[in-house]
Amino acid sequence: MRAIWDTGSDWFFIEIDYCDNCDETFFDSRLSTTFETVVGEPNEISTFGDGKELEGDRIRDQVCLADFQDACGLNFEFLGIIH
Repeated sequence: MRAIWDTGSDWFFIEIDYCDNCDETFFDSRLSTTFETVVGEPNEISTFGDGKELEGDRIRDQVCLADFQDACGLNFEFLGIIH
């Protein structure tokens, strides 16, 4: 799974299962018991210095570092890339 930390903002991006043009390796929201879309918030669009844009839904979920399962962020808010 590819993740992007935007150092020019405070957003963390992850390709999500309902992305319409992402790679085959993505976060499958159906497998998470703590996944939730932040209701009432519009999609976020981030433009990078090279002109590329990412659009995503605001998501909350538990996020853990792969090698440190006890290092988890509960209700961590990030953007699930949708295109």
